[in-house]
Amino acid sequence: MQPRLVTSSACCSGRAGGTARVCDLLAYAVTEAGHKLRLLLAYATEVIHMDEVFNKLNRIVIAEFTIFGFHFELSNTLLCVWIVCALLIVVSLFITRGFKERPGKRQIIIEMLAGFIINLCRENIGEKHYRKFVPIIGTMFLFICMSNLLAVFNFIPGLNLYPPTKDINVTLPLALMSIFTVLIAGILIKGPIGTFKDLFKPMVIMFPFKLMEYITKPLSLCLRLFGNILAAFVIMELVYYFAGLFAAPFSAYFDFFDGILQAYIFVFLTCIYIGELLEEDEEDTPQHTTAVETSLT
Repeated sequence: MQPRLVTSSACCSGRAGGTARVCDLLAYAVTEAGHKLRLLLAYATEVIHMDEVFNKLNRIVIAEFTIFGFHFELSNTLLCVWIVCALLIVVSLFITRGFKERPGKRQIIIEMLAGFIINLCRENIGEKHYRKFVPIIGTMFLFICMSNLLAVFNFIPGLNLYPPTKDINVTLPLALMSIFTVLIAGILIKGPIGTFKDLFKPMVIMFPFKLMEYITKPLSLCLRLFGNILAAFVIMELVYYFAGLFAAPFSAYFDFFDGILQAYIFVFLTCIYIGELLEEDEEDTPQHTTAVETSLT
């Protein structure tokens, strides 16, 4: 219901003209205040609708079932993880078919990616042992990278995918897998006793700090990946909410660049941790310029 404006004739009848003008100004001020109040209420309504954006951060249980007395839940995060795994399997089977001695464009791209992973491991782990870790480092990089980029496929009508790495229940197991890889590498290469002795180097007083590293390192990996992907997801949802189709430049950074960057940082630090543990066992060996070709054949 529109408020009735008090005119100068109604409120200033029998008064002087100067008083009438004051009443007109007051009426105008009341009208403007009402207009701004309506705008404020409309904006508040829009802000309330933004709850839909933040509701996407919630973990949604799709199905529940019990097997042998154990209760299991199928959440949207787990479903997205399965989708990532399925995409990696299908894409890997497709792009690795028909390799030739004279590579085509597709094969060159695959060999460049393989060379990137191999060089990353060799430079940070060492020439002597790096080949042992190329498969797991490459797998972790591809999985995290595909997980971070999963929301890009939402341009397909009907899809509503989220990066599973925005859930700490995914980044924590990845971080634990990373630190267990470091521990197993030390035990297999240096032996259990040699790995334990490293905790007391270079001085015995360093033991509690070296022991604490096995807690702080996975915690750092977990929270770094989780925080960056979660922040990028929230920012992009807000950009989509306000900018719509004009959000493409922001998507190029937050979805593509930041997603790939965070995957690289995760595996880079994992290689650094492995290299630190094995550095004393590393021997100077000549560089192999044919590492890519040897690993691919």
